[in-house]
Parts: sequence; structure tokens; C-alpha cells
Amino acid sequence: MAGGIPLVEYDVVVVTFLRPDKLMNCLKAISELYPPPHKVIVIDQTSLPIRGNFEKIHPLLLEEVYRSIKKYEKVYQEYRRIFRERIKIIKIEFDSGAAKSRKVGFMESEADYVFIIDDDIYLPPNAPKIAEILKENSDIGGVAFLLKDGESIVCTAGDIENIRGHVRVNVDIKQKSIHKTNSGLRFILFDYIPNCALFRRACLEDYAWDEFFKIEDHPDFYLTHKRLGKWRFAITLDCIAVHDHRKGEKPVYQRLRWRYDLLL
Repeated sequence: MAGGIPLVEYDVVVVTFLRPDKLMNCLKAISELYPPPHKVIVIDQTSLPIRGNFEKIHPLLLEEVYRSIKKYEKVYQEYRRIFRERIKIIKIEFDSGAAKSRKVGFMESEADYVFIIDDDIYLPPNAPKIAEILKENSDIGGVAFLLKDGESIVCTAGDIENIRGHVRVNVDIKQKSIHKTNSGLRFILFDYIPNCALFRRACLEDYAWDEFFKIEDHPDFYLTHKRLGKWRFAITLDCIAVHDHRKGEKPVYQRLRWRYDLLL
């Protein structure tokens, strides 16, 4: 242990789609983590050619897709220089979705602990410290962060409730107990946490993600784990990640990612 941070071997999986600028900021934050990750695995959903309905995209939006892909190559060139052999970029089918991307990234990792984040999450330098919660609590499968979204600090965790056949996430942090690790790191237990988290490998081996969900795959993931009844989840109060949420995104990203059919 150095500076109170446990020296554990972990990987970081980053899922990205048409947001090269955010990926650049995300990788910069990862490069400042201590201790550094064993491996950085980027799952990029921008492989060409574009098939299916996306061939009908307006030509101007299609041009934006190609510009983003070109910009990605500059980002990768820069961070291959910084991470060297520790970074791996995997390009998968265009717009494969979050669930498939996370699963591909997890399966590529061999570490016992794996950060799973999107490209708009910027981890704090002390993020690896939360491994302490997993090491001291063998029944916790994943630990997430409080998120700085603009000027606000938000907690997007909650408990899953089944009321007359309808499932909802109840966020009532005031009624929750605060636990501490031996070093004083505070955390709260929840059924549902954001997927910007450090997961225990064994938890993801029990259940990862259903590729049916291109977006909003969190409810299925946590509801399934609640039904399995094996793992608990937590959010730490002492590490805050930045969520660069829905700012500076190109129209083509908004058009493809938040389509009605996906939300439905």
C-alpha cells in the first residue's frame, strides 16, 4: 500500500461512440490514476461500413460520422504513445450499443477488478482507492462514485422495489446507513448504482449485460443481480467522478443514440 491506496491490479474498460473529444478527456484522466491500470481497453463502436438503417442518414450527418472516426485516430495515436503496450483499442460493429460493448471489454480483461465506464466519465486520480471496499467486503460486487454533473454533486444510486408488479428504483439516501472501511473510506449499500464503477470480476462472471439493450442497460443488470441475491453494490462518498453529461455532443450522436426505437 502506498499513500493509503491499495496496490491492486485492475483494468479500465471504456465504451465510446462518436464522442472522440470526450474520449480524449476520459483517457487523460485515466493516465493520471494512481496506481496506474494494468490495461486500458477501449471499445469503439465506429467500425465501418455503416449498415442497415444508418445508410439513410442525412449526408451532412454522415459526414460528421466520418469526421469523428478520423478524429478518433488522432486520439488513439496520442494515447498509444502515453500508455504504450497497456492500451488496447477494439473496434466493433457500428452502433453495437452499450451492453455489448461492456461485455466485450470485460471479456477482454483478465484482472480481478475492472472499471467499466463510458467515455463521458472522468475518473479522479484516487479512483483505485475504492478497491479497498471490495477487498474488505467479499459480498460487494461493485462500487460506484458520486458524480459531479455540472455544478451539482449527484447520487444516482437507489434500491429496487417491486410494487404491485411494477419495478422502480427508490432513491432515499437519508434512510441509508453509512459504512466505513478500516481506513475510514465511507460507502453506502444499494441495489442499483451507476455503471461508472469498479466491479469484482466474479460478479460479472455471474451476470454481465444483455446485448439486447443498446442503451439504458442498467436496470436489467441490477434487477438480475438482485434476483440472483448473491452480490450487493455500493457507492462511495469519498471519491467523486466527473460526468460530462450531454454537453458538446454532435447532432449525429444525439440522432443515433436517443432514437425512439431504442428508448422504447
